[in-house]
Amino acid sequence: MTQPRYLAERLTPDFGFYLREGELLARVQSQWQHIEVFDNALFGRVMRIDGCFMTSERDEFFYHEPMVHLPAIAHPSVRRALVVGGGDGGAAELDRVLVGVERGAFWHLQ
Repeated sequence: MTQPRYLAERLTPDFGFYLREGELLARVQSQWQHIEVFDNALFGRVMRIDGCFMTSERDEFFYHEPMVHLPAIAHPSVRRALVVGGGDGGAAELDRVLVGVERGAFWHLQ
């Protein structure tokens, strides 16, 4: 029986977190970054880039919703939206469901 693999990210000298890696779904080295996607019992699918936890199925709203909804409610009549650099597509997905948005564009620089 193999031992579970734990992936850690140290955020400060006194704080960090770790997740137990489930099934590894993808491990890719692009020209610019190392990408891993794996399953975790608590967070679902998890994406790491260059060893840093980026997002997961269970907590992505913490990141995307403030980035999309706050500017949207500050504008009196949003009809078009441009998401620049929204790597995993979560912000662009939220733009599609905002009332009044007729057109959205997604542009990601790798």
